This record gives sequence, structure tokens and C-alpha cells, in this order.
Amino acid sequence: KLGINTANAFGTSGTVTIANKGQLDTANMGVGSMVNRTFYVEGEGPDGRGAMLNSANTTINMKTMILTGDATLGGVGRFDFRASSVGGTCSLHGEDYTLTIKNTTCLAFCGGNSSLYVNRVVVADGGYFQPCSDSTGQFSIAAGNVDLVNGGKLVMWNGNSKTVFTVPVSVTVGEGGGFILCDANAYNLTGSVHVTNGGTLTIGKNTGTIAELVVDEGCTVAMPRGAGTFTVGGT
Repeated sequence: KLGINTANAFGTSGTVTIANKGQLDTANMGVGSMVNRTFYVEGEGPDGRGAMLNSANTTINMKTMILTGDATLGGVGRFDFRASSVGGTCSLHGEDYTLTIKNTTCLAFCGGNSSLYVNRVVVADGGYFQPCSDSTGQFSIAAGNVDLVNGGKLVMWNGNSKTVFTVPVSVTVGEGGGFILCDANAYNLTGSVHVTNGGTLTIGKNTGTIAELVVDEGCTVAMPRGAGTFTVGGT
């Protein structure tokens, strides 16, 4: 485990490698201190909380991360891949691997130059996965599947009727339930949503579209009072 007590502990540029069973806690690093570094990340850390943690309620801007195996991000703060904040293309790549976001960590992809290419995203234990747009316009994001378990949240922010993913993505809501939240303006989810394993899908709060919704026997779909209108296809 490695905790950071100063924003420039790794210098101002270069690469940082977090090998399997390693753990880096970014809690005391400044919001822009990670921008000029490339991170190679693998594993869930020595205690299962994550290979990278943000254990403080802060935001860390990221620019480039490459998965060298299945990897977990954890903690209570945010990791933001925000094009307008880093002045260039943001990317998190690991096409053959699974990225897990857990605890109340928020992983946000924002802006026209942000891209995520991984095999699967698992959002668990109250974690947040937040694709959104900002002043730079539509972002690019592609992942094979998104799984929401134990209260994991897919938060679609500031969509302005744009499509969440550049390709159809399968979202699975499993045991412990999950949330699809449209927190500002409308969004279109062009792939399918499958509620399974006794899961409960909670939808809110602004207008949006889900192309296909499949709900297995014994599962639940809920919309809280005051939620917007969602257009849903499928069965």
C-alpha cells in the first residue's frame, strides 16, 4: 500500500505502475496532480478495496489509464476523465479486461475527447459510473457490458438528448439492485437493460429512453415519485 501526502510525490510527469496486489491511495493529491501521468493498473489491491483508491471526498482529474489486467477503483471520492479540465484527449483502455468501480467511488467520463474501451464495467456497493457531456460536446465511450450490483449506479448526466454510448451496451442489474439515474436533461440508452437474479432496477429522475428492458420473474423496476418520463421498449 502506498499513501500520498503531497500532490507532487511522483513529480510532474511520467508513468505510474500499480501491479497486482498493489494499492495507491490518491487522497492527498491535488485535483490536477495526475493529469500528466500515465497509469498502468491491475488488481483489486491487497484488501479488495481497489488498486487505486480515493479515500477522501475529493476529485482527482485523470488523463490516461491503461489496464494490464482486471482492475478495481475504490474509495469515496471521484476519478474524473474530463477533457475540458486536462486540455486534451482522455482515455481509459483495457479492451480485454473488467473494470470494477466499488464503494461510493465515482468514475466520470466527460467531454468530447474522453474514451473508455474495456470489456466490462462492474459497478458495485454503491459505486457511481457517470458518463456525461460538458462544454466540449459529445464524448466517445464503448464497453461490452455494464453490470450494476449491490446498489451500483449508472448516472447519466447533462445529456441534452444525446446517446450514452457510441455502441449499444448491455446493462445488467443483478443481486442487490442498481440505479439508472438521469440527473440533468435527457439521455438515450440504445442497448438493452436486463434485470435478473432478484434485482431491483430504480429509474429516475429526468426524461430518458431505454431501447430494450427485460425483467426476469421475481425482479422489480421502480420509478420514484417525481421522476421524469422514460420511454421503454422490450418486455
